[in-house]
Amino acid sequence: MSTHVPNHGDRGIGSRNGVIGKLSRMFGVRANREIAAHDRDSAPAEASGAPDCLFCKLNRPDLNNILQQNGTFYARYDNFPAAEGHVEIVPKRHVESLFELTPAEVHDAYALMVAVQRKLSADHRPDGWTVGVNEGRAAGRTIDHLHIHLIPRTFGDVEDPRGGIRQVVPNCHPETWAPAATPAAGSAPEVAPEPALAPEPEPAGDSAERGSECADVKR
Repeated sequence: MSTHVPNHGDRGIGSRNGVIGKLSRMFGVRANREIAAHDRDSAPAEASGAPDCLFCKLNRPDLNNILQQNGTFYARYDNFPAAEGHVEIVPKRHVESLFELTPAEVHDAYALMVAVQRKLSADHRPDGWTVGVNEGRAAGRTIDHLHIHLIPRTFGDVEDPRGGIRQVVPNCHPETWAPAATPAAGSAPEVAPEPALAPEPEPAGDSAERGSECADVKR
Protein backbone atom coordinates (compact mmCIF):
# COMPACT_ATOMS: atom_id res chain seq x y z
CA MET A 1 0.00 0.00 0.00
CA SER A 2 1.50 3.24 -1.03
CA THR A 3 1.19 6.40 1.00
CA HIS A 4 0.32 9.51 -0.89
CA VAL A 5 2.21 12.56 0.30
CA PRO A 6 0.59 15.73 -0.97
CA ASN A 7 2.93 18.05 -2.74
CA HIS A 8 2.22 21.63 -1.64
CA GLY A 9 5.12 22.98 -3.62
CA ASP A 10 5.83 26.52 -2.52
CA ARG A 11 2.62 26.74 -0.47
CA GLY A 12 3.82 24.69 2.53
CA ILE A 13 3.54 26.21 5.99
CA GLY A 14 7.26 26.80 6.18
CA SER A 15 7.74 27.87 2.60
CA ARG A 16 8.23 31.40 1.32
CA ASN A 17 4.56 31.67 0.28
CA GLY A 18 3.28 29.73 3.27
CA VAL A 19 2.02 31.10 6.59
CA ILE A 20 5.45 31.60 8.15
CA GLY A 21 6.78 33.23 5.01
CA LYS A 22 3.85 35.64 4.84
CA LEU A 23 4.15 36.53 8.54
CA SER A 24 7.88 37.05 8.20
CA ARG A 25 7.40 39.42 5.28
CA MET A 26 4.56 41.28 7.03
CA PHE A 27 6.49 41.88 10.24
CA GLY A 28 9.66 42.47 8.27
CA VAL A 29 8.02 45.32 6.37
CA ARG A 30 6.68 46.79 9.61
CA ALA A 31 10.08 46.51 11.27
CA ASN A 32 11.78 48.14 8.31
CA ARG A 33 9.30 51.01 8.45
CA GLU A 34 9.91 51.52 12.16
CA ILE A 35 13.68 51.45 11.66
CA ALA A 36 13.41 53.95 8.83
CA ALA A 37 11.22 56.25 10.94
CA HIS A 38 13.67 56.01 13.84
CA ASP A 39 16.61 56.79 11.56
CA ARG A 40 14.71 59.73 10.05
CA ASP A 41 13.89 61.21 13.45
CA SER A 42 17.30 60.58 14.99
CA ALA A 43 19.70 61.44 12.19
CA PRO A 44 20.77 65.09 11.91
CA ALA A 45 19.31 66.85 8.91
CA GLU A 46 21.44 68.56 6.33
CA ALA A 47 21.34 72.29 5.68
CA SER A 48 17.98 73.11 4.10
CA GLY A 49 18.18 75.91 1.60
CA ALA A 50 20.26 78.41 3.59
CA PRO A 51 23.94 77.45 3.60
CA ASP A 52 24.93 80.49 5.67
CA CYS A 53 22.26 79.91 8.32
CA LEU A 54 23.56 78.75 11.70
CA PHE A 55 20.44 76.75 12.49
CA CYS A 56 20.55 74.89 9.17
CA LYS A 57 23.95 73.38 10.04
CA LEU A 58 22.64 70.47 12.06
CA ASN A 59 25.63 68.34 11.02
CA ARG A 60 28.03 70.74 12.77
CA PRO A 61 28.23 69.77 16.48
CA ASP A 62 30.72 72.58 17.01
CA LEU A 63 27.92 75.02 16.13
CA ASN A 64 24.80 73.19 17.28
CA ASN A 65 24.89 71.15 20.47
CA ILE A 66 21.69 69.16 19.97
CA LEU A 67 19.84 67.90 23.04
CA GLN A 68 16.86 66.10 21.43
CA GLN A 69 15.01 66.04 18.14
CA ASN A 70 12.00 64.61 16.35
CA GLY A 71 10.76 64.54 12.77
CA THR A 72 10.69 68.28 12.04
CA PHE A 73 12.28 70.04 15.04
CA TYR A 74 15.41 69.84 17.14
CA ALA A 75 16.39 71.31 20.53
CA ARG A 76 19.83 72.89 20.83
CA TYR A 77 21.63 74.50 23.73
CA ASP A 78 21.88 78.26 23.27
CA ASN A 79 25.43 79.32 22.40
CA PHE A 80 25.07 82.35 24.70
CA PRO A 81 22.74 81.06 27.44
CA ALA A 82 20.80 83.47 29.60
CA ALA A 83 20.60 80.76 32.26
CA GLU A 84 21.89 77.25 32.82
CA GLY A 85 19.86 74.89 30.63
CA HIS A 86 18.75 77.61 28.16
CA VAL A 87 17.72 75.83 24.95
CA GLU A 88 16.13 76.73 21.65
CA ILE A 89 13.47 74.72 19.82
CA VAL A 90 14.32 75.03 16.11
CA PRO A 91 12.60 73.77 12.94
CA LYS A 92 14.74 71.63 10.65
CA ARG A 93 13.11 73.35 7.70
CA HIS A 94 14.46 76.84 7.03
CA VAL A 95 11.52 79.01 8.06
CA GLU A 96 11.64 82.48 9.59
CA SER A 97 8.29 82.96 11.27
CA LEU A 98 6.33 81.08 13.87
CA PHE A 99 3.25 81.89 11.80
CA GLU A 100 4.61 80.04 8.76
CA LEU A 101 4.70 76.63 10.45
CA THR A 102 2.52 73.81 9.21
CA PRO A 103 0.10 72.12 11.64
CA ALA A 104 2.41 69.09 11.75
CA GLU A 105 5.37 71.31 12.62
CA VAL A 106 3.40 73.07 15.36
CA HIS A 107 2.59 69.65 16.83
CA ASP A 108 6.23 68.54 16.70
CA ALA A 109 7.46 71.83 18.18
CA TYR A 110 5.18 71.52 21.19
CA ALA A 111 5.87 67.80 21.65
CA LEU A 112 9.61 68.41 21.64
CA MET A 113 9.29 71.39 23.98
CA VAL A 114 7.41 69.26 26.51
CA ALA A 115 9.97 66.45 26.30
CA VAL A 116 12.89 68.86 26.71
CA GLN A 117 11.17 70.69 29.56
CA ARG A 118 10.83 67.42 31.45
CA LYS A 119 14.50 66.60 31.01
CA LEU A 120 15.66 70.07 32.01
CA SER A 121 13.33 69.99 35.03
CA ALA A 122 15.00 66.81 36.20
CA ASP A 123 18.50 68.17 35.51
CA HIS A 124 18.19 71.72 36.86
CA ARG A 125 15.09 71.87 39.11
CA PRO A 126 14.05 75.40 38.08
CA ASP A 127 11.34 77.42 39.80
CA GLY A 128 9.78 78.60 36.55
CA TRP A 129 10.22 79.05 32.82
CA THR A 130 10.38 81.80 30.26
CA VAL A 131 9.21 80.74 26.80
CA GLY A 132 9.58 83.28 24.01
CA VAL A 133 10.01 84.03 20.33
CA ASN A 134 11.64 87.14 18.88
CA GLU A 135 9.27 87.41 15.92
CA GLY A 136 10.96 89.77 13.46
CA ARG A 137 13.91 92.13 13.55
CA ALA A 138 11.90 94.78 15.37
CA ALA A 139 11.40 92.26 18.19
CA GLY A 140 15.13 91.57 18.44
CA ARG A 141 15.62 88.57 16.17
CA THR A 142 19.20 88.39 14.87
CA ILE A 143 19.07 85.07 12.99
CA ASP A 144 16.33 84.78 10.37
CA HIS A 145 15.43 81.20 11.23
CA LEU A 146 12.69 80.56 13.79
CA HIS A 147 13.92 79.56 17.23
CA ILE A 148 11.77 79.29 20.36
CA HIS A 149 13.62 80.07 23.59
CA LEU A 150 13.01 77.83 26.59
CA ILE A 151 14.79 79.34 29.59
CA PRO A 152 14.78 77.83 33.10
CA ARG A 153 14.15 80.48 35.77
CA THR A 154 14.93 80.54 39.49
CA PHE A 155 13.94 82.86 42.29
CA GLY A 156 16.59 85.56 42.59
CA ASP A 157 17.99 85.25 39.06
CA VAL A 158 16.87 88.86 38.52
CA GLU A 159 16.16 91.53 41.10
CA ASP A 160 12.51 91.99 40.19
CA PRO A 161 10.95 89.40 37.87
CA ARG A 162 7.51 91.04 37.81
CA GLY A 163 6.26 91.58 34.29
CA GLY A 164 8.45 88.87 32.79
CA ILE A 165 8.79 89.42 29.06
CA ARG A 166 7.19 92.86 29.38
CA GLN A 167 10.62 94.05 30.46
CA VAL A 168 11.92 93.87 26.88
CA VAL A 169 9.81 96.90 25.87
CA PRO A 170 9.87 100.56 27.04
CA ASN A 171 7.89 101.74 30.08
CA CYS A 172 7.85 98.24 31.46
CA HIS A 173 8.92 98.83 35.07
CA PRO A 174 6.36 97.17 37.36
CA GLU A 175 5.92 100.34 39.41
CA THR A 176 4.56 102.13 36.33
CA TRP A 177 1.79 99.65 35.61
CA ALA A 178 0.96 97.87 38.87
CA PRO A 179 -1.14 100.77 40.31
CA ALA A 180 -3.20 100.88 37.14
CA ALA A 181 -3.84 97.17 37.34
CA THR A 182 -4.94 97.04 41.00
CA PRO A 183 -6.74 99.51 43.32
CA ALA A 184 -4.49 101.62 45.56
CA ALA A 185 -4.10 100.42 49.13
CA GLY A 186 -6.97 101.53 51.38
CA SER A 187 -9.19 102.69 48.53
CA ALA A 188 -12.45 101.07 47.65
CA PRO A 189 -12.77 99.67 44.16
CA GLU A 190 -14.96 101.62 41.80
CA VAL A 191 -18.47 100.26 41.46
CA ALA A 192 -20.38 100.84 38.27
CA PRO A 193 -23.73 102.57 38.96
CA GLU A 194 -26.78 100.40 38.56
CA PRO A 195 -29.01 101.36 35.63
CA ALA A 196 -32.21 103.21 36.50
CA LEU A 197 -35.24 100.97 36.33
CA ALA A 198 -38.39 102.13 34.61
CA PRO A 199 -41.48 102.17 36.90
CA GLU A 200 -43.78 99.24 36.49
CA PRO A 201 -47.18 100.09 35.01
CA GLU A 202 -50.00 100.04 37.53
CA PRO A 203 -53.08 97.91 36.97
CA ALA A 204 -56.07 99.89 35.79
CA GLY A 205 -58.21 98.89 38.77
CA ASP A 206 -55.66 100.10 41.33
CA SER A 207 -55.41 103.47 39.60
CA ALA A 208 -59.18 103.96 39.65
CA GLU A 209 -59.43 103.06 43.35
CA ARG A 210 -56.57 105.45 44.22
CA GLY A 211 -58.38 108.25 42.35
CA SER A 212 -61.56 107.73 44.37
CA GLU A 213 -59.56 107.74 47.62
CA CYS A 214 -58.00 111.09 46.70
CA ALA A 215 -61.47 112.51 45.94
CA ASP A 216 -62.72 111.46 49.39
CA VAL A 217 -59.76 113.19 51.08
CA LYS A 218 -60.45 116.45 49.23
CA ARG A 219 -63.98 116.32 50.29
